[in-house]
Amino acid sequence: MSLLLRVTFCLVKVGKRDGASHPETLVEEAARLELDALVLTDHDGLYGAVRFNDAARELGVRVGFGAELSLDLPGPQAGEPDPAGSHLLVLARQQEGYHRLCRVISHASSPVERKAARSTTSRS
Repeated sequence: MSLLLRVTFCLVKVGKRDGASHPETLVEEAARLELDALVLTDHDGLYGAVRFNDAARELGVRVGFGAELSLDLPGPQAGEPDPAGSHLLVLARQQEGYHRLCRVISHASSPVERKAARSTTSRS
């Protein structure tokens, strides 16, 4: 028996971030298209995760979460919607994966981590 899942990955618009659609709109469209699941990704965070999950729960759409992590940034990104440097798409597997992704994002965005990265770069 083969199983084919129709899953769509999406980048959402939350505030001035760079996605094209709001989380609720994406979930509504996934339900209309009868997708099996929808995966939310965002740059360097999980900005739309709560709204996305609430909308999906209400409409019975299965969800996944991930983030497009920025690597090798030439300097502070200062809210750039698509920062320079390399990007790594990471998807969380189950609740433990989501927790790990949250910890990685929190650690990378902490003031101490940013200061260490800047001082390492300036010594090169």
